[in-house]
Amino acid sequence: MSGWGLYFVFLIPPMIIGFVVQHWLKKTVAAQMQVGIGNADHYDPRKKSVHLSEPVYAGRSVASTAIAAHEVGHAIQHEKAYAPFRLRSAMWPAVAFASQAWLFILMIGLFAQIAGVMTFAIVSSGESQGARKVLTAAAMTYVAAALAALSQLAYWLLILSRR
Repeated sequence: MSGWGLYFVFLIPPMIIGFVVQHWLKKTVAAQMQVGIGNADHYDPRKKSVHLSEPVYAGRSVASTAIAAHEVGHAIQHEKAYAPFRLRSAMWPAVAFASQAWLFILMIGLFAQIAGVMTFAIVSSGESQGARKVLTAAAMTYVAAALAALSQLAYWLLILSRR
């Protein structure tokens, strides 16, 4: 096949698909959606707007296109009232709070345990010995991996020092 034939096979069909997708997006989503440039790539369902970072918005790479398509996909899910998207949106306030407050809650728990106000018992006293053995065995796998890495480093240092 000649160079022009390959050009036709590999370039023209994606361009046609791109035009069809652009038309479909304009018809279904773009009338109710805004696109803005921001610091991060995300879709804001409250404002019905897609925010793209400058490199993604101005980018012409496959990665930029994929990121933009991903964010537009969220807008399509919102427009079509996709059930998992509605669940994700409903969980957002609790998740946003937890992602900000977890360290504060952890510190309260640690200070409460140190002060003796409360104790945390994940396993019963009868299970604690077995749990300690399992956790020690798990920790030893990391020790074994570190020793293996050190021995491999020593091996390569010996080989390289002979040259």
